[in-house]
Amino acid sequence: EMIEEEIGKKENLHGINTLFADNENRLWIGTGTGITIYDIPAKKILGSLNTSNGFPDNSIQCIIQPYGNEIWIGTENSGIIRLRKDKISFRGINMADSALVRKISTADKLTSDNIRTLYTGKDQTVWIGTKKDGINQFVRYGNNADFVGGDINVFSNKFELKYYNATVFFQDREDNIWIGTEIGLHRYTGELFRVYSYNDGLLNNLVWAILYDRNGNFWFSTSEGVSRFTFPERNGQKQYSNPSVKNYTVADGLPDNLIISMFEDGKGNIWFGTQNKGVSVLTKEIKKTKREDIEVAVFKNFSVVDGLIDNNVFSISED
Repeated sequence: EMIEEEIGKKENLHGINTLFADNENRLWIGTGTGITIYDIPAKKILGSLNTSNGFPDNSIQCIIQPYGNEIWIGTENSGIIRLRKDKISFRGINMADSALVRKISTADKLTSDNIRTLYTGKDQTVWIGTKKDGINQFVRYGNNADFVGGDINVFSNKFELKYYNATVFFQDREDNIWIGTEIGLHRYTGELFRVYSYNDGLLNNLVWAILYDRNGNFWFSTSEGVSRFTFPERNGQKQYSNPSVKNYTVADGLPDNLIISMFEDGKGNIWFGTQNKGVSVLTKEIKKTKREDIEVAVFKNFSVVDGLIDNNVFSISED
């Protein structure tokens, strides 16, 4: 409530594309007009970065902290901006200061400067999803210092991913990399891709978000609703064929079928962000019958009518 009040009144932040909380409890808010940095404990805005004070791009699509003091910012037109958050002034930036900022772009062999999504794997490889130009990896050299260089690897025609949108990445407990694209869900094992699609039970091949819940279920949000995959186990290992699938749509209580973000809170409730209809939370309630008490799943929906500042919910986090 306090964040919403402070930011909503002092900054025009409608159209938030991404939220990221760094390891110092600062919230980085990416929008179509730049970045606003909010100090969560102090409940105040620290400053903003945009083209008016030196940042190269106002259209911010994703933010991560892959290692050390580095913040990586994926933009629509300027590739990836690497910032030293321990040195930055939140009132402006000098892009020529190599001690403060570095850039990764097509000049460094990225396939595109339009960065859709960024994800840090367990081995600190950064997975880079572009818009319409496939998937890249940044594999940095073996050094824990900030601004260390690395190699750009491109997944191209070998995996038929050169021209596709990569919308989301996720690494599970068994180190599989899951990649949401416009042609289905890809599970990468380090050598091969296994593709899951409508034929495997997905509601739609365009996957927007991936969630792995505390019970070992995978949730995949699509343009036609949410698919929950449960893979059978044998000797403690998941078997990635013939998943049990449960699908949720507006018919089950979702406010909209287009789900673009998901989050599991500390109580195990699953939250769903939509592009036009606000946010929904899936909770479990006890339904009493004459014979027994039955646990049922119930959706509770919230929109601007309930106090949200916008019905487009691109990111969800818990403070």
